[in-house]
Amino acid sequence: MKKLEIETLKNIYAHLNDDLSKNVFEKRILWSITGDEKYETMLVDSNPDVGKMIDRLKYYSRENRKIVVMGNGKIGRRLVNTHDDIKWTAFIDNYPKEELLYGLKVYTAESFLSVYSNEIIVISSKTYAKEMEQQLLHYNIPKENIVNYGEILNEAMKNQYFDLKNIKWEDEIFVDLGCRDGETDRFLKERIKDKLKYIYAFEPDIDALANCRKTLDKLAIDYTLIEKGGWSRDTVIYGYMHESGNLVLTETKQDKGFMTNVVALDNVLEGKQVTFIKMDIEGAELEALKGSVKTIKKYAPKLAICVYHKEEDIHDIPAFILECNPEYKLFLRHYGHNGSETVLYAIP
Repeated sequence: MKKLEIETLKNIYAHLNDDLSKNVFEKRILWSITGDEKYETMLVDSNPDVGKMIDRLKYYSRENRKIVVMGNGKIGRRLVNTHDDIKWTAFIDNYPKEELLYGLKVYTAESFLSVYSNEIIVISSKTYAKEMEQQLLHYNIPKENIVNYGEILNEAMKNQYFDLKNIKWEDEIFVDLGCRDGETDRFLKERIKDKLKYIYAFEPDIDALANCRKTLDKLAIDYTLIEKGGWSRDTVIYGYMHESGNLVLTETKQDKGFMTNVVALDNVLEGKQVTFIKMDIEGAELEALKGSVKTIKKYAPKLAICVYHKEEDIHDIPAFILECNPEYKLFLRHYGHNGSETVLYAIP
């Protein structure tokens, strides 16, 4: 690394305001440098609720309790594959496609539960987390033997962007860059209630606009829905999937992929104040921050910015924010079951 890059990392690290943030930063940097998936696993487990669950399962392993995973989708497979220090004994699934997975027998839920013998059952589906728990309770599985990982992840995602204890909520004017279905706005409304005064929601996806508007209407709050994405200036960008599997966003015209109208936040606000900006826009976060510099410098709003879409986001984005306002206090939190969903908070 060049000296300047080392100094940049040191500056970011010095602005991280708690040990958890430093842990998340270290794991993302080490994962980026080495490509070793153990750091991705450590990143996932850095979420306090996930970490507590893993510690609980390790305790059961030491007590020689049998532990099975309900649901053999991506989340369940990853859980077993990345935690070989837990004594997994089987998978169960309502619609199994394999008989063996990672050397473990895959049972139908009905056949396994009919001969249940005090195993610990870990629910690994987010979509069917509640239904699966009800299914287990219907079979008289003791609640204390059910670990609902899916619901832990759902709660984490519900609290994403808002759960930092250091946030002081006042009368909030919220910018939602990446509105999607409006659920983020609904969660914020549930959290701070009448303190949410206005919303600027950005969503360029035509297919998502109807749901976004429908959700916003139900909140009974004044809002502006901008049918564009965020960028450093008002223009058109093109997106396509690179052969590496990464999404590329560029102003250079492409014959493949998709085209999106984008706008600078400063141009939309025209000097108006906002108090909280959230960005989850598929790798356009740094460009969108460049289009928000006037607002950030003038009003120092709270920021919740995703820093996982690009490998370099974990250092480029906090470095840019500190250039805009070196007084920001930085925090990092992770919310996903894999390397996705890391959020940088900047608190004035």
